[in-house]
Amino acid sequence: MPEDTTNQVKYFLSKYSKVLLLLFLLILISIPMIEMMYLLGIKGLFGYFTGMIIGTTGANQYLAKAIVLVLMIPLLWSFKWTFSFSPQKRRTGYSILAGYMILFYASMFFLTKDQKFDFSTGKATKYYANTPEGKRYFDAPGFDPKYGIPLKPVDPNIARSDAFNTRPPQKLEDPKQFFDVATSEPVVWYYENADGKLEFFDQPGFHPKYGDELKPVTPQIVQKNERQAMLKRDEEAKRTEASQKRQEEERKRTEVERKNIEEAERKRVEDQRNYDQKRWEEEKKRVENEAMKVEQAERKRVEDQRNYDQKKREEEKKRVENEAMKVEQARQAAILQKEKEVRQYEEARQAKLDRDLRSFQGLINKAETSSRWLPSSSIVNYVKGKRILVLLSSYTQEQGAEIIVRLKSMGAIVNYSLYSDTATSCPKYEICYSPRYLETTQAIQGSLSELCQFRITSSSTFGDTIIVGVGG
Repeated sequence: MPEDTTNQVKYFLSKYSKVLLLLFLLILISIPMIEMMYLLGIKGLFGYFTGMIIGTTGANQYLAKAIVLVLMIPLLWSFKWTFSFSPQKRRTGYSILAGYMILFYASMFFLTKDQKFDFSTGKATKYYANTPEGKRYFDAPGFDPKYGIPLKPVDPNIARSDAFNTRPPQKLEDPKQFFDVATSEPVVWYYENADGKLEFFDQPGFHPKYGDELKPVTPQIVQKNERQAMLKRDEEAKRTEASQKRQEEERKRTEVERKNIEEAERKRVEDQRNYDQKRWEEEKKRVENEAMKVEQAERKRVEDQRNYDQKKREEEKKRVENEAMKVEQARQAAILQKEKEVRQYEEARQAKLDRDLRSFQGLINKAETSSRWLPSSSIVNYVKGKRILVLLSSYTQEQGAEIIVRLKSMGAIVNYSLYSDTATSCPKYEICYSPRYLETTQAIQGSLSELCQFRITSSSTFGDTIIVGVGG
């Protein structure tokens, strides 16, 4: 029996020895291969995580590698536990792997939620739509799910507009600087209308009238604007020159007409003088010839002639006086009409001023009723008894009423003026005072600071009255 067993073992070894040898070799080869795959997998994960952090945030590569190395230590232990024979360790390894995946994707979300461009390629990673609610951003192209507006990729102009405040772009009449001297980036945006005219604005956004998107200026646009400005100046110079030429021609024509009129008048007077002289000489000769014949008849004729001449002079004088009277009457009528128009204008202006005063007094009464503002005793001590003049316009009457109520509540002697010419001495939102009233002015400025920001100006020309300019 033992001999049979020995024979069977020998037979089995002789038959399967090659298979067993091959299996043993495969085991020897697989052990380093498994270790190599393990190391390659760790290296691949390390490179993947490091590349994602650097490519997304632009962080320093050494800092990114240090962070990944620290975080991969627990991850390597979790890999080993996932292949453990212990169920408890496997569950722990699976939990750590799941937690790492959640932490990784959550971190990537928070790192990229405010990014609009890819760090490595510069391509847009956000898409937007201009809706009635403002700009709405999405992470993929498509349509706005609420308004159905097609989404557009974000460009640098849109990203730059988000960095500014929410006020609309303000129009610039004649900008002097178009580019940042340090970065050469444009600091002015433009809109070109259908006839090629350029309009400039101080920030990106959309045209307040046409709704088209504003574009950043380029050197070509600046050159075009300079050409348009040069053409405009040339046209203005030509118009000015033409106007001066017309004025000079008109002056010369008027001078020529005046000289012609004077020359004609001198000629008329000279002709009249010559005519009278000739007629007088003829008459004298005739009188002398006939005096010898009929002296009495001649005296009568001379007397009649004298009367005739006197009557003619009186008629001419009366005619001239009548014409002068008509001219004077027309002038007086024009003066009366002008005075009537001025009087009507003054009456209308006074009526409007009375209405505005009554309306503003109503605002003051309303402010006195609704105001809950109480001054501190220290401010009252500085302001009480001081003379204050408030200058304002119809655009700032409600604000001015609140200011007047506050000043009166502090015991000041307050006067106010609507549409006053003296407003030019104290600009809008400025307090003008004499140097000796500095503390009073500072107290007034502090009590009105929550309504609006006032500047203060000192000058000895304001006397004992403090002027508060609310609207110019």
